[in-house]
Amino acid sequence: MPPLSLPALPSGTPTAWEEAIYAFLVEKRSRSGSTRTVESYARMLWPFFRVTTPDQVRSADVLAYAHGIGASGRVPSSTTVGARIACLSSFYRFTIRMGLLAANPCDALERPRTVPSVARGYSADEVRRLPRRRARHRARSARPG
Repeated sequence: MPPLSLPALPSGTPTAWEEAIYAFLVEKRSRSGSTRTVESYARMLWPFFRVTTPDQVRSADVLAYAHGIGASGRVPSSTTVGARIACLSSFYRFTIRMGLLAANPCDALERPRTVPSVARGYSADEVRRLPRRRARHRARSARPG
């Protein structure tokens, strides 16, 4: 993993929980192979745990974070809410596997149903109204030759 993907700590000495977050991100990178996933998870985890430690988080905290208005200033979509819950839940499953915690506060939450976004471009009616053009290559290949 490139070192730039993970934030530098102001103190230079990570706490035990910061080390756990780093270890989770490193494992996530090695298991998924996706740098984008790791960077996305890091952008969600660091701000969430800036104000509390993982052992003090309750289900209500996760719910408030998942549905909270982010940097964009907009209410999050169901996809964003689901991604936030999935990220935190994955982190807590990791801490349980590592013997750091005994419970996952995300287990009590119901994942939102994702609403498919509206397709961009032409509607089905607009596609039907488009002028049709005959393919010239078909007309030529049909001639006896």
